[in-house]
Amino acid sequence: MKILNFPTGRINSNCYVVEKEGKCLVIDVAYHCQKLIDHINSNNLQVVAILLTHGHFDHCGGVEELKRGCNLADVPVCVHKDDAELCQDAQHNWFRITCENCYPTHFVEEGTLQIGGFDIQVLHTPGHTPGSVVYLLDDVMFSGDTLFYMSVGRTDFPKGDFNQLKNSLQKIAKLQTNYKIYPGHSQCTTLQAELQHNPYLN
Repeated sequence: MKILNFPTGRINSNCYVVEKEGKCLVIDVAYHCQKLIDHINSNNLQVVAILLTHGHFDHCGGVEELKRGCNLADVPVCVHKDDAELCQDAQHNWFRITCENCYPTHFVEEGTLQIGGFDIQVLHTPGHTPGSVVYLLDDVMFSGDTLFYMSVGRTDFPKGDFNQLKNSLQKIAKLQTNYKIYPGHSQCTTLQAELQHNPYLN
């Protein structure tokens, strides 16, 4: 399994491509994602799903651009149902950044998701948004804006809830694997490092 990051947009959102045997998952898609499009097309990758960790514009505002650029009219676009409204209203974001609304086709929930030869564990981790999720693949975690390197996602946006975030972090802290963490912003880290040094998990 190969993982590539394409930092995208004015807020430098991490957009990930997870590749295996010519197929790939795309996790979060910010606006102005031409480099991501070029990589998929130049490598003839088959996109089996677009997985969104949550519905904020800087994680879903480039989905329609990606679909057009890679001819992905029928690709599943997956998000937790509690963030569907956020995705569909991405244009009206707090930063007044131009992007497109996103229209999910499938809703994920906590449990196992099998798609295109990928086995994915989904954890519902509300707090940053009501429908925030974390995706686990093998020994890798895509934490969205729930957990960052030495920090966590903001809860002062509409529908954010710090108490919910604390409960979600406790759920993550109980995981037994030392996952390599690919967050929605900033650098990669590991679960063990965050348990030792992140004040929100410590």
